[in-house]
Amino acid sequence: MQENAIRKAYDEYNEKVDSALYKVQNAVEASKIKYYASKEFNKVLMSILTEKQRNTYIQITSTPEIEAKTQYKIMLLKESNEYSDLELNKMKKEIYSYLMAEKLVYVRDKYDIKKQKENISRLKNVRPQSLRESEIREKQKAQGKIVNGKINW
Repeated sequence: MQENAIRKAYDEYNEKVDSALYKVQNAVEASKIKYYASKEFNKVLMSILTEKQRNTYIQITSTPEIEAKTQYKIMLLKESNEYSDLELNKMKKEIYSYLMAEKLVYVRDKYDIKKQKENISRLKNVRPQSLRESEIREKQKAQGKIVNGKINW
């Protein structure tokens, strides 16, 4: 039953997007049609899936992105030479879990901006210290305050 409902919603989505692509001359109007078709499909998909299915779907489709972001955050911490491999592995797990939780909110509430912002705001309150430190190092690096992994005061 779920599969049929998802297929139907996806067919409707494709029909609207194709129509916008081939029949609408105004690029802005075509973009709006595609946006609202995506919004409707996302709404239907998220309502059809159970919470467990939704989380599994988002986790599977987001894993490569979250792994890449986690590696970058860990690389920033590793450059400081302040942490052992054991500590970095623990931090990696914390950062990955947090970034995946954040991604779940972003995807689930993609078209409900108010709800998304509220949930992300609450989530940021439990952001791990390792991620906060990595973000600080990222800012310092961008400002040229970190040279060869050391803070240049």
